Amino acid sequence: MKKYKIITIILILIGMVTAGTKVRSWNDASRMANVQAIVEHGSFQIDNTVFINTGDKVYIQGNFYSDKPPMPALIGAAIYAPLFHMGIKLGYGHNLAYYLITLLMVKVFWGLSLVAFFSS
Repeated sequence: MKKYKIITIILILIGMVTAGTKVRSWNDASRMANVQAIVEHGSFQIDNTVFINTGDKVYIQGNFYSDKPPMPALIGAAIYAPLFHMGIKLGYGHNLAYYLITLLMVKVFWGLSLVAFFSS
């Protein structure tokens, strides 16, 4: 059992180190545009976000929207909202907000699944 705890800790540390620190693709930009729009503008319209240049968007009745599902964006918005109010904003380049959103949305669940797997 001790061996599995060590493996789990090492894998969780790897997950923390490998979490993304900057938006690299249209996919990432579209997702972050949705998160930013929800928190900063109270809307799903991504027209006024820094990620408007993404190709992963749809144009509906005069506005652009992310073409990604809304539920992950709502979870991301719950993480981003306190960061935004602390002055940590989303943007291109290396970005603390993006790292924390990625870490808390993806890597934490990945780590929990490792713990569950090794515990079973």
